[in-house]
Amino acid sequence: MKILIVEATEKEVKPLIKLFEKSTEFWYENSLWSSEIHDIRILYTGIGIVATSYKLTKELQQKKYDLVINAGICGSYSNGLEIGAVVKINQDTFIDLGLENENTFTSIFETSLSDKDEAPFSNGWIQSHGTNSSRTFNFLPSVNGGTASTVSGSYNTIKKIQKHFDVDIESMEGAACYYVCALENIQHIAIRSVSNYVKPRKENQWDFELSVNNLAKVLFTIIQELNED
Repeated sequence: MKILIVEATEKEVKPLIKLFEKSTEFWYENSLWSSEIHDIRILYTGIGIVATSYKLTKELQQKKYDLVINAGICGSYSNGLEIGAVVKINQDTFIDLGLENENTFTSIFETSLSDKDEAPFSNGWIQSHGTNSSRTFNFLPSVNGGTASTVSGSYNTIKKIQKHFDVDIESMEGAACYYVCALENIQHIAIRSVSNYVKPRKENQWDFELSVNNLAKVLFTIIQELNED
């Protein structure tokens, strides 16, 4: 299986690379981590929607993949998800795409400017594709993702997002990855680890190291189990 792991930054994937290096199953050659069954490429896109859309589109124009995994950290809107918890993103959307008027916000899908069911959207969401029936991913909690250009850090912004979107976690790249992969008809899923709660900055507590280490362990397990799925 040809797998593309899409990461915003190198820091988020370093623990996974260490697991590859320690394993006797994988070897590194020609920019790929390979096993007897898989060829895995890691793509660093940079942070944000624009960078992810460009880098991923260019990559998919040049190479063919069976599965794209968007991996990274995220903020959680739910106290039910512990810091370090690893989740799969069932569906994602752009949570700051819309119209603002003084203290009010209207999602682009609540206006006549955009059709909430125009591909690749379904009721304003982009679904993960081709992996929902896979037992490999079933052990992970399934959540709704929200993608923003700015990390939410004020009460007003957080309240606005929660009013308009049923989101559990927030990232800066997820929906961009889903958008490109859905239109290119490539299987895709996002796996993210909670590094913080979505709160005002002065109240926030991050644990980057715990989240990326847990993410690496889960990703490595998933890749191994894909051999048997």
